[in-house]
Amino acid sequence: MPFNLSALAGKLIGIAVLVAIVGGILLAQHLKINAQARVIAEQRVQVLTLKVANDHFSATLDQLTRDLSEFEKRAAVAEADKKRVEAVAATKLQATIKRLSDNATPDDNARVTPALGDALRSVRGQ
Repeated sequence: MPFNLSALAGKLIGIAVLVAIVGGILLAQHLKINAQARVIAEQRVQVLTLKVANDHFSATLDQLTRDLSEFEKRAAVAEADKKRVEAVAATKLQATIKRLSDNATPDDNARVTPALGDALRSVRGQ
């Protein structure tokens, strides 16, 4: 025989083993890369979900802030109106009491109970 068949068979088996080892390493790396790609895809979905939720909560918070500031403005206007109405009512009440007191006869004042008389004198400023 011109060439050694067993030497060729040994080389072919060695090359096949070497190809199998390299192929196995490549397959293992490919599986790791695919697994990491799946994890990255899942994390992207979670990030997008959280971003949507965050945008929703941000919009809700902005709306609540605007509602609160509008409420505070309306409350300030209502408080100012209340104070103005109370001042006008107090002025009208004092004018009415003064007019009644000025038009009262001494006989009218005598019949007033002591507590009401004290109240009238305090309103008159006596």
